[in-house]
Amino acid sequence: MLSTSGRWSRPGVGSCRRRRRDQPRFDRLFEYARAHTDASGLLNHQNPLLPALLSIDLEQEARLEDHEERLEELERGLEQREASHEREHHQYGATK
Repeated sequence: MLSTSGRWSRPGVGSCRRRRRDQPRFDRLFEYARAHTDASGLLNHQNPLLPALLSIDLEQEARLEDHEERLEELERGLEQREASHEREHHQYGATK
């Protein structure tokens, strides 16, 4: 197994902890696959892993798009807040 440092290591106690920590993520990937079985079933591919992987990818793309939209929304709100703060700062300085 290749570690994050780029060195090969044998699975041991650390890998057990990693597996336990990653179990919820792993389970979520299969939930994504199950959520899109209708679309992946249309592929009717010889290798059943391919439709499952495409279903997982489809769900992750949707989630990524949702996160990008939310980030843009937060950035717009921050820009508006900064602009408002800047206007208040100039108004306060002008009345002084």
